[in-house]
Amino acid sequence: MQRNKSFIKYFLLISIFFSNNLFAQMIIDFKAQSLAAVKTANHALWDSWLRQYVSEDGSVNYSGGKLKSGQIEKYLKTMLSIDPKKLGSRNEKLAYYINLYNAATVYAVLKRIPIKSVMHDIPDSGFFKAGFYLHNKLTSLNDLENKIIRPLFKDARIHFALNCASKSCPKLMNRSFQANTLIRDLNRQTRVYLSNSMYAKYSENENKLYLVELFKWYREDFENLIAFYNKFTDSSVPESVQIVFTQYDWALNGK
Repeated sequence: MQRNKSFIKYFLLISIFFSNNLFAQMIIDFKAQSLAAVKTANHALWDSWLRQYVSEDGSVNYSGGKLKSGQIEKYLKTMLSIDPKKLGSRNEKLAYYINLYNAATVYAVLKRIPIKSVMHDIPDSGFFKAGFYLHNKLTSLNDLENKIIRPLFKDARIHFALNCASKSCPKLMNRSFQANTLIRDLNRQTRVYLSNSMYAKYSENENKLYLVELFKWYREDFENLIAFYNKFTDSSVPESVQIVFTQYDWALNGK
């Protein structure tokens, strides 16, 4: 009897574990048998979907876009079949990873709609823990961002290119990132985000710089937040300013 109780307890623990980790819900259950060695990645399928279902202001038509979710799935399978180490340049690699992250995020939303928030409608931030095979190894959106993209490229502007399907995220561009325009787009995305008073605002009267929590979570990536803000807003905020972090809006960035 005691043995049966121990087995039941063990079974329940295993069930809980698997229901809360990245094995629980795969974003896309695809594992390439071999990785293609190419110097450039083709983002045409993703680019086409973005141009059709994302507005200029970054609002996403998820309900309409779900009809073409197969297009994103095909794109993801192509990207997951590529060996990113063989891509020709740093910009090729970074564009690959940014597009992969954004496409996987959108595809994960399309599989779950209707939802109002990727954070609040899915327990324990499970949305960002859902799995997919990258380089034939199981990973997640969270690991892709924090164990690959951030440490590999060490560029704070990445935070204004990666989109987490929420209103406080940088807007999702209605076109894909391309290697030859990557630097321009990173700079543009950063300036657009910092120019929006919902996410960043300097009050000279209060001597306070209001920044959304994203800057708190990844503060180490920015090194000097004031210098970063000044650089991309052409401002002259003094070092004596008090930084105040404002609440992140996790509502879905849909229409």
